[in-house]
Amino acid sequence: MRHQTKERPVRDRGMTLVDESQHTAGVIALGMFIVCLAFYVVLPMYADLTGYESFNLLLVPLMFLGVYGYLRGGRWYLVIVSVAAIAAVAYLFPDYMTETVLLAMGIEGIAVGADIIGRSVFYRVLRIIEYINIREKPRVKDRAVRFIFNIPRGLDTRYISMDSGISRKGIAWGEMLRRYLMALFFSMFAWIFMMANPDYDTFNHGSVDAILIVMAYFVIVVQSVSAFETLRVRAGPENGALMLYDGLVSTMVRMILPMAVATVLIAVIQWSGTYVLTNVAFTAIVLLALTILASEAYYVSMENPTVSEILAKRREFLTVDLSGGLDGEEKRKVPPGTPRRDFDSCFERSDRR
Repeated sequence: MRHQTKERPVRDRGMTLVDESQHTAGVIALGMFIVCLAFYVVLPMYADLTGYESFNLLLVPLMFLGVYGYLRGGRWYLVIVSVAAIAAVAYLFPDYMTETVLLAMGIEGIAVGADIIGRSVFYRVLRIIEYINIREKPRVKDRAVRFIFNIPRGLDTRYISMDSGISRKGIAWGEMLRRYLMALFFSMFAWIFMMANPDYDTFNHGSVDAILIVMAYFVIVVQSVSAFETLRVRAGPENGALMLYDGLVSTMVRMILPMAVATVLIAVIQWSGTYVLTNVAFTAIVLLALTILASEAYYVSMENPTVSEILAKRREFLTVDLSGGLDGEEKRKVPPGTPRRDFDSCFERSDRR
């Protein structure tokens, strides 16, 4: 049974679906992230801390978003339980603080962060796709979106279609697996860093914690585009429409192989032991767990309201009619770039000879 949240007014800010509360929370979390990232760089220079230890500061934005998500959904009791669990682990098992924070607040924080990003970019991305193949000079963001979603140049992307609701039976294991594949692509960068860093094994526990935090942010990225899959968003005429999410997954999958080869080569060159390779396997398992848990947190309390608002705003944000129009029809909306014909050229008139 899905948790329903109270409707809040949607912000009239461009093509975003975030309301005032979500916008404020997103800005605060982003500010926290920038400040924590700066402290991660500066603190080891002036305090008796390692880089891996100061990296734990990046848990703060996730904690904030987790608390925000609990309170927004009326689950204040989970804030109390989470704080109590974190305090107990900090006293009894301080080495496992990162894992505890991720489970108690980070999972909710990942889902909330992904929801805010997804609401902010969904229709903005669709508007870029809508015009992507009719511009004479593609912009940088046009080229980026075409590459990310693997959009063919000849596809008529003026036609955007999507399902009218959520159609899912049971747990969406297939969706989670596809998100995990995308998250694996981003994880390759973290693993290459692990293997290219000769000091990685100096602080074993701290280095593993740092990678776990990075994985959490990777899950935010892949979860934020879940609405494209949930609503089966398609670009192009019905007979040759491209599933945008499938294009996204195919781009990530074809990039995983060269990244994996590079990772293995660096591992062979840099490491003769199994320590780092063991951590790669461990973090891959943790990434899978984070993907599943964050996806379920999103499904339970955020997916229904988000999908409902996407569908409610579809006519306002994508005002494209699937049939062409005439110059005489001022109120009729047509696909951008559709050739127009003079009204008189379409019909015979009695005064013509």
